[in-house]
Amino acid sequence: MDGCRIAGANSAEAERAIEIAAPDILDTRPAPRAQLLAGFEAWLDQLEAPVRLTVASRLANGRRRRSVWLWSASNELAAQATAQLERLCGAAVRGPGAFPPLVEGPIAERVTGIAWAGAWVECLRLTTLPRVPVEPGWLWQLVGEPQDLDLTLSISPVKAGTADRRLRHRLRELAARELEADWGMPDPALAVERAAANRLREVLARGEGRAFEVAVSMAVGGGPVGEVRAATARLRRRALGMRAQLAPAWLDEGPALLEAGGWRRPRRAFTRLLTTPEVATLWPWLDGPGELEPGSCRIGRHLRTQGPVGLKLAASAAAPNSNCCVIAASGAGKSYLARLVGVSQARAGTVTVVVDPENEHREWCEAVGGTYLDLARGGGFGFNVFEAANPGEGELAARELVDLLAGPLSPPEAGAFLEACAAPRRGAGDSAPVLAELLPVMAGDPHGRSLAARLRPWVEGQGGMLFSRPGRGPEVTRALGVGLRDLPERWRAGAALLVSQWLWAWAQRDPAPKQVIIDEAGLLAAQPQLAELMGQMARRLRKYSGSLLLLTQAPRDLAMEGFGELVAANSATLLVGSTTGPGVQRLKTGFHLSDEDCEWLQRCRRGEFLMLAGATQARVRVEASETGANGDRG
Repeated sequence: MDGCRIAGANSAEAERAIEIAAPDILDTRPAPRAQLLAGFEAWLDQLEAPVRLTVASRLANGRRRRSVWLWSASNELAAQATAQLERLCGAAVRGPGAFPPLVEGPIAERVTGIAWAGAWVECLRLTTLPRVPVEPGWLWQLVGEPQDLDLTLSISPVKAGTADRRLRHRLRELAARELEADWGMPDPALAVERAAANRLREVLARGEGRAFEVAVSMAVGGGPVGEVRAATARLRRRALGMRAQLAPAWLDEGPALLEAGGWRRPRRAFTRLLTTPEVATLWPWLDGPGELEPGSCRIGRHLRTQGPVGLKLAASAAAPNSNCCVIAASGAGKSYLARLVGVSQARAGTVTVVVDPENEHREWCEAVGGTYLDLARGGGFGFNVFEAANPGEGELAARELVDLLAGPLSPPEAGAFLEACAAPRRGAGDSAPVLAELLPVMAGDPHGRSLAARLRPWVEGQGGMLFSRPGRGPEVTRALGVGLRDLPERWRAGAALLVSQWLWAWAQRDPAPKQVIIDEAGLLAAQPQLAELMGQMARRLRKYSGSLLLLTQAPRDLAMEGFGELVAANSATLLVGSTTGPGVQRLKTGFHLSDEDCEWLQRCRRGEFLMLAGATQARVRVEASETGANGDRG
């Protein structure tokens, strides 16, 4: 057993400990995962000397962290092995350091374990590998235990000739045991072992990998005897669930002997002869996301590792766009997620605007000192399309709005409308027009008369308070919510376009960092003008220090021309929540999800999401931190 270190013992070996970070294979998407495994297999095939990889699981500052350390017989060999890991697996070498001790204090050896200053340690070895098909990352069943522990992989390359001689010797031994067996009662275990040995010889003969002598051992400790023994029992049950076996490692295989002897091999070490692909399934980096990056918005925790999960809502060299799209059924927790992001961003000084078709975001907007504007109830702000747009873009924005309200416009009608925009108005001076002022000019034009009649109900009476009211829109100092729910149904698309036009112009004018949240984006994107405008924001908002968060209900929204491309090409992060029916197949095809992920999406609970970001994916639970509803910021 070589997984446990005693603080202060054997400083020469401590100097050879190198901490190495690499992607969590369980949180890596299929194509990058295959590349990582190919790199790991190449690293194994290039090993020239024995190495040990130790996963140290420790609880620190309320979070369990699992670090991986590499040990070798010399500093030169360790440096060579880590350099190859960097090159082939994208690993990050954090440098030589002090391996975190499992326990400290005076040692007392017992029959079934070791005691240090009141803390108990039990040692285990893997005597039988899983007899069911396992995928890389299966070691999580062992290192995922919420208890301080060390798991060590001792990997020693074996020359092909030596491996073949050992296998032939093993086959002769098995044949002799079969001859000794009762002819009427053949032992199926012997047949299984013989088949495994022959298969290993065939793999080596075909050159499909090297042979390695591998030992897997564990030290579990850091607490009272009862607590440690309960953890050990859980680990042994998990191993049995994979038809593997963890057995006690007695003291002559224990960590005290290894510390005293450095690299001296335990007298009864239990090893297995494995090929390169088999050893690669022992990928040890299994810690999910680490600490949040500075400036990240905490949105919850990782379901497997319980570590914090955040969104990086600022463009960087690694993520040139910082947009996020959330897809989930009604009631899955999308609006709660938007609240966490909005509150966190506003409190961090990022100006935040939410377009709210269902009036669900008033509470948090006002809680952070912002303003909530319910368009159905008016207010002190006017959204005049000519004033809200950037200089030189007012006529184009007005034409898009009129095309939605009273269109589609024929070419003669579009020409009549533009002529009305340019016509001088008595007593207007340099002030911008409103749509109602264009009606007399268009009514006098044969090509614009019909358009004026169709537009009149929108810009006079109650409609005029929204679509033909002077004003450049509200000033945003901290947070602004714009509610659309109580508007007449037929007004909503036009109101959303008017607000979005103002929003895009404001984002271009205001140099401050900004966060734009559009709820029910798929519903709004049913209008081509709105879909085009949201696509423009998604592609260009980062140039104006902004990030876009889109929330939509159904995967079918991804099939919309323009909007589906918007999500696929311009969202650095995708969060997918509870989905059923044909929507799962759309997601599987569009985002290359596995069958297991699709099954999980059909049974996940409220607040649980599959998070896809670049080469990584993780199952997360959206929830506020214990310190406040806004979450922590790294």
